[in-house]
Amino acid sequence: MRYAMMTAMLMATVTPCFAQGVPPETKDTDPTVFLGMTVALGSSDVSKQVGFTVKALSSNAQDEAVFGGGVGYYPWSDDKIGLDLGVGYNFTNFGIFGGYDILRRMPTVSVGYVPTVSDELSCPPDLFLVDNVCEGISDHRLKSAIMHLATMPNGIRIYSFRYLWSEQVYVGVMAQDLIHHPAFGAAIKLAADGFYRVNYSLLGLRMVTIQEWKRNGLAAVSLQPVAMAA
Repeated sequence: MRYAMMTAMLMATVTPCFAQGVPPETKDTDPTVFLGMTVALGSSDVSKQVGFTVKALSSNAQDEAVFGGGVGYYPWSDDKIGLDLGVGYNFTNFGIFGGYDILRRMPTVSVGYVPTVSDELSCPPDLFLVDNVCEGISDHRLKSAIMHLATMPNGIRIYSFRYLWSEQVYVGVMAQDLIHHPAFGAAIKLAADGFYRVNYSLLGLRMVTIQEWKRNGLAAVSLQPVAMAA
């Protein structure tokens, strides 16, 4: 049991996504800059055609073709300033760009740094990405400072708690409350690490921070308008 608990805690530390039954997100892409070296082709003295370049690119998306243009500086050439337009490809924080220098009238090839973002799915902190769904570890064995806060009209008990590896206080459910419940048991699954996870969306709920709970109460955790249980 100690080994399984340590494994789950390690996964939480090194993995940016835990599970909660909510759709994962992708990072937004934006125009970006390219900083690197450039070579102007077509001259017999290539050594004078090596320079530095700054370009504006159409996207910072990783593994994607882009277009753009920029300024080149060639310190060893008589024509020191260039202005090129062209297309390229973004790898992981690295890009290759081919263009045509309209001032120096030469084709160019550039390589350099591009601050890219990946389009991989991601989850909020303390959530795992499982089968393209964010699900939360809801096992009470991995939680501390557990306190019952409220009971939903359908009988689901809401708690505040900390994960053993985190100082953040969350509000959500306990898997062990729901495992054998005829209406809610389908939302609970036993993961390979031996701990229970919950698909909050199947419960019509979401896990929130204690700060959200203090602002909105039951409305913070519910995907539907709710009233307090009597």
